[in-house]
Amino acid sequence: MIRKVTLLAIIIFINISFAQWERVSTRYTGTLGKMAIYNGFVYAYGDSVGTTTVFLRSGDQGNTWDDFSASMPDELFYLHEHNGELMGMFFGSNVGNALMVSADNGESWTTRSSFSIDGGAVLSLHSDGTILYALSNREKIFRSTDNGATWTEFVVSYDGAPQRVGLDFAAIGDIWVYIGLNLGAVISTDGGATWAANNPQFAIGSVSVINGEFYGATYGMYKLDATNQWVLYNNGWPGSAPFWATGKSIASNGQTVFAYAQGLFEASVYQSNDAGNSWSTVATGLPTSGTLGLDDFLVADQHYAYCYYRSLNAAEFGIYRALLSPTAIADDETALPGKFNLAQNYPNPFNPSTTISYQLPNANRVKLSVYDMLGREIQTLVNEQQNAGQHTIRFDAQQLPSGVYFYNINAGNFQATRKMLLIE
Repeated sequence: MIRKVTLLAIIIFINISFAQWERVSTRYTGTLGKMAIYNGFVYAYGDSVGTTTVFLRSGDQGNTWDDFSASMPDELFYLHEHNGELMGMFFGSNVGNALMVSADNGESWTTRSSFSIDGGAVLSLHSDGTILYALSNREKIFRSTDNGATWTEFVVSYDGAPQRVGLDFAAIGDIWVYIGLNLGAVISTDGGATWAANNPQFAIGSVSVINGEFYGATYGMYKLDATNQWVLYNNGWPGSAPFWATGKSIASNGQTVFAYAQGLFEASVYQSNDAGNSWSTVATGLPTSGTLGLDDFLVADQHYAYCYYRSLNAAEFGIYRALLSPTAIADDETALPGKFNLAQNYPNPFNPSTTISYQLPNANRVKLSVYDMLGREIQTLVNEQQNAGQHTIRFDAQQLPSGVYFYNINAGNFQATRKMLLIE
């Protein structure tokens, strides 16, 4: 419940469709166009024609888009944030197969390292908070502990034969999940030394780590439990057993999980605010014919969800957004939260830093502290009087050992605690 404190704010809120997807760009970024969020910017990129990369960036939540396509050094396959850096996987005749980094939010790029793979290329990047992984479209995974400067190669072998086409990858410590074409999930529990196929009734098609848990999408949404078994989480998910709607492009803004669900006759973006236990549609108004995108076309921040949509109907192409939080409506709108809330930190797991967000419905004395597993107070992040509204703070754990930590907030009569995982 949002309390408005000015008449102007009420008028602005009424004029904006809170539960509606709106198309904010008709720009075409290819059949497999992707999106990303980094440093307050929203990115849309892909290959509209052949190997020509379209690279768009918005600094005002999708209202306007700057085009940096002409400055791209080669074909961009993947955009990724790791340890505070914007990284891109490029492939082409200019730079070869290169990991490049940008210090100016994507306007220019420098090479960090390069790959050479017979008959293939590294086309995506993944991380578990501290370690960077590069996934090839063949059987190889590369691991880096120095932000991509050097790499160790691993071969995904199952039944003694390499799996030739890699589609997706995620890792938490020594547990690695590799998604292969016509194979689904192959899991290693020893950091890539050995592998075993592991799928539910239908093969897992994509995988993501959100708040320290593996989410796997196929016909329905699954999570990997403590025994490394896939468990169905389909309460509210569209469709019916066994052919639930197909899940695609799993994303998170740190507290809410988002996924695109595509059925036989309609499709929409769904969200879960309780770690996948229940699902509901984000908003109405997104075309229902179904996108041709496979993965990474859906992203979200604290205010908006963004979806690049490419169907068989050219009139539907473009970038859509849906408002998640009315506090993002306009600069001249003053909106106060209707209740206290302590959000899940993001990213989680993390190394070495993470962001903690909370909201206050009125001014209060706030104390926000971090504790270890023994209940010892490790650090006080906030201890002061604060105004009502949304607040964020960065927690730097550079000097702490890996493990489980808790952060606790006390504000007036409100008290809440959440768990976070620091990994090395």
